Amino acid sequence: MARVRSLRSPTLTLSDAVAAYWSSGAQRHLALNTQRAYRHAHHALLDTLGPDQPITVLSGAALREVLEERWAGASQASWNAQVTALRSLITYSQRHGWLTETSASLEPRRQSGGGTRAIPSDDLAALWARPDISLRDRTLWRMLYDTAARADEVLALDVEDLDFSAQRAAAPGRAGHQTIVWGRDTADLLGRHLAGRRRGPLFLTHRRPNVLPADLDRLSPTGRARLSYHRAWVIFHQVSGGWTLHQLRQSAIAHLGEGGV
Repeated sequence: MARVRSLRSPTLTLSDAVAAYWSSGAQRHLALNTQRAYRHAHHALLDTLGPDQPITVLSGAALREVLEERWAGASQASWNAQVTALRSLITYSQRHGWLTETSASLEPRRQSGGGTRAIPSDDLAALWARPDISLRDRTLWRMLYDTAARADEVLALDVEDLDFSAQRAAAPGRAGHQTIVWGRDTADLLGRHLAGRRRGPLFLTHRRPNVLPADLDRLSPTGRARLSYHRAWVIFHQVSGGWTLHQLRQSAIAHLGEGGV
């Protein structure tokens, strides 16, 4: 980890500010894919302007120079994702008094009516932080975003399918079984969600179903059933204000692409 010379020094460099941002945990609430995208944008900033430039070089004109050089031909969504990543560094620097409120400003492009179906990273971060979401639903949503897997594939998983040590599972896909891999955030949620349970459908209904499901989709002796795609879709659509489960997959893929993956 880079050593920051002095967080109050008037000669604080861009490299110092970026190192301080990442060592502070300011991005801890972001999903791993989003963190990778933020790192990519911050590295592009250092490469374009120079790591030894003073932090005060971050004017609106300088930031637009970085964006135009690196992402001039990018889509509106990709451009705006880089703006969000750079603004996170600006906000952090302003909070520590390294930049004044008006020394650096950057505005996103206006989205067209038929824009991307990817959910903005900040909106996802706000969703993850909501206290009113059940642990089951939070785990499912984070897993869908973390793995970029299809919802029907993840909902078809049984606990026995999971390799917890490798943080992966063999999911039944449209072209046969495929391996899906998740990160630390999903792993932590899975441990809490299962609470020691070692068999049966990974995601269950909260109550016994009115219609008795097949044995493979039921957890005896509780009688709770595998969570259906329709029910999972309805819950996410209602809680999120109109998003769909498939948008979590699209968002993961889009954010990975914006991060240079």
